[in-house]
Amino acid sequence: MEAVAFGSICLMLYHYAVYPLIVFIAARLRKSRNTPSSYFPRVSLVIAAFNEEKVIREKLSNSFELDYPNLEILVAADGSSDRTLDIAASYADRGVKAMFEPQRRGKAAALNRAAAQATGDIIVFSDANAMYEPQAIRALVEGFSDRNVGAVSGVKIVRARNQGDTGFGRSEGFYWKYENAIRQAESRLGTTVAAVGEIVAVRKDVFRPFPASIINDDAYLALAVLAQGLDVRFAPTAVAEELASISEGDEYVRRRRIAAGRWLQLRYMSLLPLHRPFVMAAFFSHKLLRLMMPFALLSSTLASVVLSLSHPERAEYILLVTAHGLLFGSALFGMYQQNRQGVLQRLSRICYFLIRMNVGVAFGFLDWMRGTASPVWKKAAR
Repeated sequence: MEAVAFGSICLMLYHYAVYPLIVFIAARLRKSRNTPSSYFPRVSLVIAAFNEEKVIREKLSNSFELDYPNLEILVAADGSSDRTLDIAASYADRGVKAMFEPQRRGKAAALNRAAAQATGDIIVFSDANAMYEPQAIRALVEGFSDRNVGAVSGVKIVRARNQGDTGFGRSEGFYWKYENAIRQAESRLGTTVAAVGEIVAVRKDVFRPFPASIINDDAYLALAVLAQGLDVRFAPTAVAEELASISEGDEYVRRRRIAAGRWLQLRYMSLLPLHRPFVMAAFFSHKLLRLMMPFALLSSTLASVVLSLSHPERAEYILLVTAHGLLFGSALFGMYQQNRQGVLQRLSRICYFLIRMNVGVAFGFLDWMRGTASPVWKKAAR
């Protein structure tokens, strides 16, 4: 039981702290490979837009303001039952290609259709609610000056929905700062193993169509590129911003769906390049262990309780169960501190976000086991 408790804790510490620290230090010691580029190929911006009438006009306006000389814009509105298609089609005189088929077969199917019609050498995949900074496309394309790079992922920044929101939206934003820092460090060491679906670019001749059942298209894209012996780079100045989920419930459903998609992706593990040690180590440490965290947390909690009850005279066991109690207590406290300032409140909200995220991963596992995970889902409110 002691081995279960301390083994689970070590696993969590390695995933959340030790591995990030290792890649941060190693990346700092490695010379930056940033070099100016005059490489400006034709780029196709593919926007996934299922029932996005509330944001598609803003997204297209944002796309027209991008500082890139040779840009094609395609809107994949497959399955939409609102005015998304009509709004996108109204911009045909500005070169927007609006695509539509009545049947909704999921985001991956829509992206496959759009990618097949794209004329650019580089395809950039985006969501309708992700707004790009003006230089974002240039920053993505710059990474392709290295012929060994097959895909380039940008930065996702999550903004609170209003100035007074210091709670859940800020916690989600903190998580993405942490995640982006890991991906940037991995990229400096050769390649990251993750991509952001809101802002990711791929060479058209490298792109492989997404399987029909795939949920996490961005994760599959990165895996497919790595399988071809190419690298996935992270472009820290290619920024996409989106608002935090309207409610914690929406964010929980989204994370549960993504977690189910990660479990589903295990069937494609044969794509992993076994001959690339860093890729294998990064994938295990960054991606695979993320799926194990709910079970490690549950195991360490139960084991610490059993140890403290069976050996109350052992101070280390009492400290262990106390630490778990503080974590869950802080998360419970954070649940009711969503719009309050202060260091204690912020730390408690991070604990709450962490616990809630792992609950989503655990239930995503159950969805995968039950076979209820689907590439077609109920869209969250904007």
